[in-house]
Amino acid sequence: KCALELRELIDPYLLRRVKSDVALQLPDKQEQVLFCQLTKKQRRLYERALSSPEVLRAMEGSCKVFGALTLLRKICNHPDLQHVNILEKPDGYGCPTKSTKMQLLEKILPLWREQGHRVLLFTQTKQMLDILEKFIQKLAMTYRRMDGDSNIKTRIAKIDEFNRSSNIFCFLLTTRVGGLGTNLTGANRVIIYDPDWNPSTDLQARERSWRIGQTRDVVIYRLLVSGTIEEKIYHRQIFKQFLTN
Repeated sequence: KCALELRELIDPYLLRRVKSDVALQLPDKQEQVLFCQLTKKQRRLYERALSSPEVLRAMEGSCKVFGALTLLRKICNHPDLQHVNILEKPDGYGCPTKSTKMQLLEKILPLWREQGHRVLLFTQTKQMLDILEKFIQKLAMTYRRMDGDSNIKTRIAKIDEFNRSSNIFCFLLTTRVGGLGTNLTGANRVIIYDPDWNPSTDLQARERSWRIGQTRDVVIYRLLVSGTIEEKIYHRQIFKQFLTN
């Protein structure tokens, strides 16, 4: 009763435009979830991590679970993220053959470039973004990058440049970067490299290119490693979205 009363009181003073109000003006949008299998090395590391003291203590409830979950998520994204805080990185740091998701990107990105598509590539962390940036450079693809360290003044310039210039193939971003005005309608393919516990974070990232000004159909691909913590995160996202609805 209190919630309904409050809503009636404040409703005349709120102006809220939801996506459904403008959806009819926008082209089609599709979303696909691509389930990947762990590479043999990733699987060995994942199983070793599951039996590690850190994860076992977390499962017993004798320590905070965040560290254990983060370790498992790192292995799913790229095994080398375990060495991210080491000054001298191991040989082949960030090699795409070590990660099943990067193997997938190695196949589809050149294909999309030939077909004339343009891509937004989102990931949760700057460390993974560093690996993806070197990967894009090796593929000799034009790109721009934006994360939490990007200067506010340069952000708008990068966004405008990407939307205007069809020569820039890829935009690398962290899912939490952005804010008002981060409309990247120059891209018609969106890749969410890894899921977030909060479905709203991924939802906001997915909508970056499906905005007023988009002229092409948008396709969103979400990469998940099946049978791992990422699948559990995806389950939580669906449940939270169900509650929100």
